[in-house]
Amino acid sequence: MNFAVRAILGFLLATWALLQAWAQNLYTPLELWRGEYLQANQGAFYVRLKLQDFKSSSRGQSITTNVFIHLVDERQNKRYVLSQALGEETDPLQIWKIPQGHYTMQKLTLNDNTGRTRQWLSPGKPQITIRKFFLTNMGLVTLSPFEKTGLKLRFQSQPNLYQNSYAHESFIGVVDGYTNKAQAKLGGKEVMINAQKEYSSANEARAVFSHKRDIQMIYRINLVNAPQLNARVAQTFANQDLDLRRCYMEELDRNEALRGNASFRFQIARSDGTMQKIAYRGGSLKSNRVVQCLYFNMGKMQFPIATDVAGDINFFFNYQDELGRAKP
Repeated sequence: MNFAVRAILGFLLATWALLQAWAQNLYTPLELWRGEYLQANQGAFYVRLKLQDFKSSSRGQSITTNVFIHLVDERQNKRYVLSQALGEETDPLQIWKIPQGHYTMQKLTLNDNTGRTRQWLSPGKPQITIRKFFLTNMGLVTLSPFEKTGLKLRFQSQPNLYQNSYAHESFIGVVDGYTNKAQAKLGGKEVMINAQKEYSSANEARAVFSHKRDIQMIYRINLVNAPQLNARVAQTFANQDLDLRRCYMEELDRNEALRGNASFRFQIARSDGTMQKIAYRGGSLKSNRVVQCLYFNMGKMQFPIATDVAGDINFFFNYQDELGRAKP
């Protein structure tokens, strides 16, 4: 084998190793639970987020962007990410589905009211146990600013807040995520029995097919009076990618033929960096639900821009499905 061939093989092997490492570090977005039975290996959890000691800026005191939470199960090499809105204590719980396992909350990030991205990195704890068919209460996490771009977190166990509002029970019970102690008994063993009946039913599509859906979302931004700021605006949209993408993903469950584009005109106010005067300009995506969801999520954004800016954004949505036999 000559030197050129060895060099090419070495390059290919190195590239393959890098691609493998990159693939293993990808984070899978978590889906919200909406009352359905869990999959055979799934549990669920909820967490409350509270802000403390964030000072007012020229954009005000409120923070409207979501908090991104990264969870890792190193034993199983599983990595997940969720994007949770900051809400009041009276807001409905956001409950997230996740495979059973022993997770570390690896990092949290948010964009504060100055447009700065802040991040907290885990020192290896807390460790959170997710049990299948159980709802895990991850309590209250208080976030405070730390130094220039950091976050300081305080984790606290809290009493259970979940109350079932469905005709059936989907969880065996509620447990404390940090101590694993029971907080409430719900459906008990019947939940596991009923869930397994669901899997064994030939009438249930999810028992027959596994479903992998590749969601494609592309957007083009054009700032009419300040094209030099396109990159800053695009970065904020990238930070909120999960929520914008979810607008389309959730509607696909109702309309599997849904594809197309949706265009909006907007203004960014220099007083607080918020997106204002958002106007839908039409498109080939025939879904009022998606348009309204995009409108709502754009209205929550804040941008690191201190000038009045007008612009357009055009979203393009598509997907590709892969079906196969399920393996419950």
